[in-house]
Amino acid sequence: MGISYIPGPEATLGPAIAELFQSIGTAVAPHAEFRKKFEQALATNPSMVQQLADLEFKSPGSVTEAFKDYLSPQTRDAILGAKPSVKAQGEAAVGGAIPSVAGVTADQLPEQPTIAQIGAVRELTGVRPNELGQESLEGTQRKAAIEYLGSLSAADRQKLGAYSTLPAIMNDQHFLAQLQLTRDMFNARKADRIEESRLRLQEANAIWWQEHQGVGTAEEWKDYFSEAGRARLAKIKEGGMASLTSDDVRLLQIDEAFQAAPAERRSLVLGRIELGLNRSIKAVNEAGTESERTAQLAGLNQLLQERSRYGAPLVTAKYTTPAWTKNVPGLEKLFPSSLRFFDQKNNEIDENSVTAPVVAPSVQSSAPPAAQPAAPAAPADTSTFARARARALQLQAQGMSPAAIAAKLRAEGFNIK
Repeated sequence: MGISYIPGPEATLGPAIAELFQSIGTAVAPHAEFRKKFEQALATNPSMVQQLADLEFKSPGSVTEAFKDYLSPQTRDAILGAKPSVKAQGEAAVGGAIPSVAGVTADQLPEQPTIAQIGAVRELTGVRPNELGQESLEGTQRKAAIEYLGSLSAADRQKLGAYSTLPAIMNDQHFLAQLQLTRDMFNARKADRIEESRLRLQEANAIWWQEHQGVGTAEEWKDYFSEAGRARLAKIKEGGMASLTSDDVRLLQIDEAFQAAPAERRSLVLGRIELGLNRSIKAVNEAGTESERTAQLAGLNQLLQERSRYGAPLVTAKYTTPAWTKNVPGLEKLFPSSLRFFDQKNNEIDENSVTAPVVAPSVQSSAPPAAQPAAPAAPADTSTFARARARALQLQAQGMSPAAIAAKLRAEGFNIK
């Protein structure tokens, strides 16, 4: 609902003029008699000149033109020569700003309103823009939470555990921010607004994980979810690093914290990603301009990158023609560009395989696990060796001796002789 406004200065000027007439007494023709009493009133009450000057400033002509037959040249010059009061200047600025805020919704107001616009909003609504925006934000966040829960199947909602109710979602401000930003990114039509929402979504997701897991910094979590962070972590785990830096150690620690997160927490974020994917695909296909499509495509690829952390294969989205048309000159013109998806080997894959739900782990119990018999040693294949080497490098960076590292690896289930 927009901010209501009924234009017309007479609503305030009328009472002001009436008050003026009461202050100088009832006047009737002829003009000379009125002018005489008016001059006497001005002489005994100098503040009236300021009042008339303020009226004239806020609505030019409301005094000097409307009452020109009643004012002497000296009185007219005095009114026009008087400097308007600070209050009148402020009221005039507010009045001039009212058309710029009237009829708009809270989220359409300028991000940094002028003092006059702030006053205009207060004049029309009784609250400041930030207070009005807060009311609007709560409403849109609630709508985003309802849309999120409504997008989940009954089975997926059950995986959320304590997060499966609307009050629980509404109590998690950082997750609400992610839902809102995902929604904003989809609804935006300008490239800069889409890009702003995309970058803020990265930050909100990193803050949320750091807050819930209590490991590392938000910036380190942001790096962990980035394409560069993913590639470096993979190289560490494959044993491709001769030695680990302190940043590598923190990356491994964050990965351990992420892997150890309760399944309901991972399912919560995965649901947000999958809802965002469906919206982003629609936004890319329906983009009205090339810049809008490029920005939406960047948002879609960010979600695909993030989704790969939850067990989905890494996929890249492109808006292009079929690859095989490039082998025949001119054939591309017969096949317009469209949204296509490619695996890590740059092979095109079907969209249905991209949007298929990722099977998240079941909800972990908060009770301590019962004692289990020791599992038999796993075969020492290449992947196990790579993980053991990466873990050993991590422990070495923490200052542990070779004997202590070997003992630690055995305790963690690695078959170390």
